[in-house]
This record gives sequence, structure tokens and C-alpha cells, in this order.
Amino acid sequence: MAIGFNPKDASAYMNRGIAYDDKGNQDQAIADYSKALELEPNRADIYVNRGNSYDNKGNRDKAIDDFNKAIGLNPKDAFAYVNRGITYDHKGNQDQAIADYNKALELEPNRSDAYMNRGIANENKGNLDQAITDYKEAILLKSKYAKAYVNLGVVYAKKGNLDQAIDNFNKAIIINPNDVLAYKNRAFIYFKKNDYDKAISDCSKVIEIKPNLVGTYIKRGIIYDKQGKFNEAISDFTKAIEINSKFAHFYAVRAITYYHLKEYDKAWADVHKAQQIELMSVSPKFIEDLKKTSGKDN
Repeated sequence: MAIGFNPKDASAYMNRGIAYDDKGNQDQAIADYSKALELEPNRADIYVNRGNSYDNKGNRDKAIDDFNKAIGLNPKDAFAYVNRGITYDHKGNQDQAIADYNKALELEPNRSDAYMNRGIANENKGNLDQAITDYKEAILLKSKYAKAYVNLGVVYAKKGNLDQAIDNFNKAIIINPNDVLAYKNRAFIYFKKNDYDKAISDCSKVIEIKPNLVGTYIKRGIIYDKQGKFNEAISDFTKAIEINSKFAHFYAVRAITYYHLKEYDKAWADVHKAQQIELMSVSPKFIEDLKKTSGKDN
């Protein structure tokens, strides 16, 4: 509406660009930001927004170019440094990312997002202890930072501290009862601890929140198979295949469960389907076992 009344309003184009970006329409967002910059070429905030859209599209170099322009216009823009750091991290340049987060914190020491993203960069570098410190700093500044608790839990899991990992996932879920990543990661830890009932419960919660998250059906099916609940496992594998029938692995795992059920013809059918999609997708040992047990060659 604002653009219709005043086509020379740069802020109107920027705001519409933000709305497009939120909907995942980066191309239209970039077009609006570019129009806004034609009208007001010295707006650092518009360069930052366009840079984020380029990053979301995977165009890292153009994103960095926009962040550079924003910083050139406003060298004290901590937000621009944070966003450039995120893009450098996406490019695999963690050292430059950390340098940008450090600069952002020098300008604004209480930026929880700078600590959070520095933690991600340190985690990606393998600096797990420093990542823990950064995530904790982010939480001190923003006590209900669910994502920081999830990331902290993931790092503790990487270090083998499974109980601390669960504790942090629990805290994330208290803050956000629909935090899919927290449930997914907690399910994985429960699985590692052989606490299959709790792992299944968390997988079921993920499916309740996001019914088409295909990988969770596979994970829950594998756990059901380990419990000897073969029919439940088949149901989950079949649901995954209904959602996406192009993954050989889905047929391969269902073949194993059919084998456990002694339904060898169905097992062979899934083996053949998996091999049609990806020739080496089924374990040679499993095929040999299936041949011996079923008394068939294929």
C-alpha cells in the first residue's frame, strides 16, 4: 500500500523486501532491496538486509560484498559484522567469522547473537570448550535462548557428556515446547543410552509437530526394530516411503525388518527397489544372509 502511494519511499521497498524474505522469496526480496538502494544508496541497513537475502540464496560472495558496503557506510554497525560473520562461517572461513563476531562484541559487548554465532563458528572449528563458553555467555545475556541451549547440548554430546546434553535439551524444551531440534537431539541421546522408550517418545513428538519430517519416521522405525516391534517399524518405514519414495536407504531398512518378520518375498522386493535407486545401497552381508535364510538368490 505504501509503495502504491509513494513509489519513492525506500523504507517501503525495504519493508516489503523483509516480508518477501520471511516467506522465503529471496529473489523478490533482493529486487525490492535493490530498488530501495536506488532511492537511498547510503542506507547501510538495506545493504545488510540484501546481504542476508543473498546468503539465504547461497550467494555468499554477493552477501559479503553487501555487508562490506554496509560496514563502509557505518563502521560501527555491529549487526553488519554479525551477519558478515555468519556468511563467512557458511563459506567455511571460521577464522574470519570469529574476527567479525569479536568486532561486533567490541562495539556492542551485550550482543547475545554475536556470542551465539561465535559459538557456532568455534564448534565448526572443533573448539568445543570455547563454543561452550560462548553459548553460556549468550544464555547469560538472553536467559530464554532456546537455540543456545540446544547448541550447548549438542556440544556436550560431542564431548561425550550425555547427561549434560539431555539437561540442556530439557531446558530448551521448557522454553519452547515445540522445539523440534531439541526433541530430535534428545531422542538421539536417549537412543545412544539405550533408553528406547524415551527416544520413541521424542521422535513421536517431532512427528506431532512436523508430520512430514521423513527422517524421524526412519529413526523411530529403526528403534522399533531394535525393540522387536517389527510391525510398528514397517509402518514407519512405509510412511517415510510414502513421503519420499526416492531414497534407497528407506527400502533397505524396511527390507531388514521384513527379514526379521520372515517375510522374505517382501524383503527381496525392497532390496530390488533399493538397488534400482542406488546399486550399492544394500549391505552385501545382508543380501547373503537373506539368500541363505530365504533359500532364494533374488
